[in-house]
Amino acid sequence: MIAALVLKYPFMEFAPRYTACTGESFLRGYQRVGGWAMWTFIIFTLCTMFFVTAALIAVTAGLAEILVGVPLSVISWRLIVIGVCLLTLVGGGYGLLDRLMKFFVVILAVATLFAVTMVVWKVPLHHS
Repeated sequence: MIAALVLKYPFMEFAPRYTACTGESFLRGYQRVGGWAMWTFIIFTLCTMFFVTAALIAVTAGLAEILVGVPLSVISWRLIVIGVCLLTLVGGGYGLLDRLMKFFVVILAVATLFAVTMVVWKVPLHHS
Protein backbone atom coordinates (compact mmCIF):
# COMPACT_ATOMS: atom_id res chain seq x y z
CA MET A 1 0.00 0.00 0.00
CA ILE A 2 2.78 2.41 0.91
CA ALA A 3 4.71 1.56 -2.27
CA ALA A 4 1.56 2.18 -4.32
CA LEU A 5 1.06 5.59 -2.75
CA VAL A 6 4.70 6.58 -3.18
CA LEU A 7 4.78 5.47 -6.81
CA LYS A 8 1.51 7.21 -7.65
CA TYR A 9 2.37 10.47 -5.86
CA PRO A 10 3.94 12.22 -8.88
CA PHE A 11 0.87 11.42 -10.98
CA MET A 12 -1.54 12.64 -8.30
CA GLU A 13 0.50 15.76 -7.54
CA PHE A 14 1.05 17.08 -11.04
CA ALA A 15 -2.11 15.94 -12.84
CA PRO A 16 -4.39 18.45 -11.05
CA ARG A 17 -1.83 21.22 -11.57
CA TYR A 18 -1.64 20.47 -15.28
CA THR A 19 -5.43 20.39 -15.60
CA ALA A 20 -5.80 23.67 -13.71
CA CYS A 21 -3.19 25.43 -15.85
CA THR A 22 -4.14 24.12 -19.29
CA GLY A 23 -7.81 23.17 -19.05
CA GLU A 24 -6.98 19.79 -20.58
CA SER A 25 -7.33 16.42 -18.90
CA PHE A 26 -4.20 14.98 -17.36
CA LEU A 27 -4.48 11.98 -19.68
CA ARG A 28 -4.16 14.33 -22.64
CA GLY A 29 -1.10 15.80 -20.95
CA TYR A 30 0.48 12.36 -20.58
CA GLN A 31 -0.24 11.72 -24.26
CA ARG A 32 1.56 14.96 -25.15
CA VAL A 33 4.62 13.92 -23.14
CA GLY A 34 4.74 10.63 -24.98
CA GLY A 35 3.46 7.10 -25.03
CA TRP A 36 5.83 6.09 -22.24
CA ALA A 37 4.19 8.53 -19.80
CA MET A 38 0.69 7.34 -20.65
CA TRP A 39 1.67 3.67 -20.37
CA THR A 40 3.51 4.27 -17.09
CA PHE A 41 0.38 5.85 -15.65
CA ILE A 42 -1.83 3.02 -16.96
CA ILE A 43 0.47 0.30 -15.59
CA PHE A 44 0.75 1.93 -12.15
CA THR A 45 -2.99 2.41 -12.03
CA LEU A 46 -3.75 -1.18 -13.02
CA CYS A 47 -1.19 -2.57 -10.56
CA THR A 48 -2.47 -0.57 -7.59
CA MET A 49 -6.18 0.06 -8.14
CA PHE A 50 -7.36 -3.29 -6.78
CA PHE A 51 -5.40 -2.94 -3.53
CA VAL A 52 -6.35 0.67 -2.95
CA THR A 53 -10.01 0.04 -3.76
CA ALA A 54 -10.12 -3.03 -1.50
CA ALA A 55 -8.59 -1.08 1.38
CA LEU A 56 -11.00 1.84 0.95
CA ILE A 57 -14.01 -0.46 0.78
CA ALA A 58 -12.86 -2.36 3.88
CA VAL A 59 -12.41 0.82 5.92
CA THR A 60 -15.69 2.31 4.70
CA ALA A 61 -17.58 -0.91 5.42
CA GLY A 62 -16.12 -1.04 8.94
CA LEU A 63 -17.12 2.56 9.61
CA ALA A 64 -20.60 1.96 8.21
CA GLU A 65 -21.10 -1.06 10.47
CA ILE A 66 -20.05 0.93 13.53
CA LEU A 67 -22.17 3.96 12.62
CA VAL A 68 -25.29 2.00 11.63
CA GLY A 69 -24.92 -0.60 14.36
CA VAL A 70 -26.32 -3.47 12.31
CA PRO A 71 -24.20 -6.60 12.74
CA LEU A 72 -23.78 -8.08 9.26
CA SER A 73 -20.95 -10.11 7.82
CA VAL A 74 -17.86 -8.31 6.52
CA ILE A 75 -18.72 -9.37 2.97
CA SER A 76 -22.28 -8.05 3.32
CA TRP A 77 -21.08 -4.62 4.46
CA ARG A 78 -18.56 -4.45 1.63
CA LEU A 79 -21.24 -5.36 -0.92
CA ILE A 80 -23.54 -2.70 0.56
CA VAL A 81 -20.79 -0.05 0.22
CA ILE A 82 -20.09 -1.04 -3.39
CA GLY A 83 -23.83 -1.10 -4.16
CA VAL A 84 -24.42 2.35 -2.68
CA CYS A 85 -21.53 3.77 -4.73
CA LEU A 86 -22.79 2.14 -7.92
CA LEU A 87 -26.37 3.33 -7.34
CA THR A 88 -25.10 6.83 -6.62
CA LEU A 89 -23.08 6.87 -9.84
CA VAL A 90 -25.92 5.45 -11.94
CA GLY A 91 -28.58 7.66 -10.35
CA GLY A 92 -26.78 10.97 -10.09
CA GLY A 93 -23.55 10.61 -11.97
CA TYR A 94 -20.06 11.50 -10.86
CA GLY A 95 -21.13 15.00 -9.76
CA LEU A 96 -23.44 13.59 -7.08
CA LEU A 97 -20.77 11.20 -5.83
CA ASP A 98 -18.27 14.06 -5.72
CA ARG A 99 -20.65 16.24 -3.68
CA LEU A 100 -21.40 13.38 -1.29
CA MET A 101 -17.69 12.73 -0.77
CA LYS A 102 -17.11 16.40 0.05
CA PHE A 103 -20.02 16.32 2.51
CA PHE A 104 -18.62 13.27 4.28
CA VAL A 105 -15.11 14.74 4.39
CA VAL A 106 -16.52 17.78 6.21
CA ILE A 107 -18.44 15.52 8.62
CA LEU A 108 -15.31 13.46 9.31
CA ALA A 109 -13.23 16.61 9.81
CA VAL A 110 -15.73 17.99 12.33
CA ALA A 111 -15.91 14.63 14.12
CA THR A 112 -12.11 14.47 14.26
CA LEU A 113 -11.89 17.97 15.75
CA PHE A 114 -14.59 17.03 18.27
CA ALA A 115 -12.72 13.85 19.24
CA VAL A 116 -9.41 15.69 19.62
CA THR A 117 -11.10 18.33 21.77
CA MET A 118 -12.64 15.64 23.97
CA VAL A 119 -9.26 13.96 24.42
CA VAL A 120 -7.37 17.20 25.11
CA TRP A 121 -9.91 18.34 27.70
CA LYS A 122 -10.44 14.76 28.94
CA VAL A 123 -14.20 15.02 28.65
CA PRO A 124 -15.94 11.71 29.32
CA LEU A 125 -18.30 10.59 26.55
CA HIS A 126 -20.67 8.88 28.99
CA HIS A 127 -21.20 8.65 32.71
CA SER A 128 -21.03 5.29 34.49
